[in-house]
Amino acid sequence: MKKILFLLMISATIISCKSTSAVDNYVNYEAQKNVKGDWIISSIEYPNSNYIQVNHLDIAKSDCFTNSTWNFVSNNNKGTVNFPNNCAASRSITWYINNDGQMVLKFLGSESSRKTETGYVVDYVPVNSNSFILRDKAMISNSKVEINITFIRI
Repeated sequence: MKKILFLLMISATIISCKSTSAVDNYVNYEAQKNVKGDWIISSIEYPNSNYIQVNHLDIAKSDCFTNSTWNFVSNNNKGTVNFPNNCAASRSITWYINNDGQMVLKFLGSESSRKTETGYVVDYVPVNSNSFILRDKAMISNSKVEINITFIRI
């Protein structure tokens, strides 16, 4: 009886210590199927975007991301990003959408995704079958603002 009680206590402890990190959350396969394919960023919007430039995802400014093409492959969670006018180098990516409606995204260099330690977690907002928004948060002029990155299927 003591052994059973001990095992139940150990099991309860392990279950209660579950991580709440976005990267440890389960994958939303249905959402990933909807994102599969080729996309273009049609706009990036945030307050005062006409006056203030933001460096998105530590890669480039808004005008470089606008009209960039993205390919998402859902069966292996990989893809590519190509920037217009060579304003930034093309990148390979890994990605997935978790059950909290967040896209977890890594830009890969010469290393594999397992060795790439930095990535981004942004909100995934489906609009319809031909568009979605990635919503990021950033500090601009000491204020937290939402940045909406709109993707259109091509």
